[in-house]
Amino acid sequence: MSFDQYLADQQSNLDQIRQLPHFTALVAPIHGLYDGAVRLVPRSMPVLFGRLLLLSHRNLMSATTIALRGLLMMQLR
Repeated sequence: MSFDQYLADQQSNLDQIRQLPHFTALVAPIHGLYDGAVRLVPRSMPVLFGRLLLLSHRNLMSATTIALRGLLMMQLR
């Protein structure tokens, strides 16, 4: 398998993941909450609070992608 084919397969997997109810019913609304929370952080707060919020959001997205890829692989078997 070529590297280009591997990347194409990964993109296909991600496209399938985005259609799973686990993603659409749970992760997408939580993502929206993070987006809203970022706008609510007062500018007077130390930068650390905003960074921790963004880091937490990024961790949610990474963990979700890893977990759903595993779920997708189980469904394909």
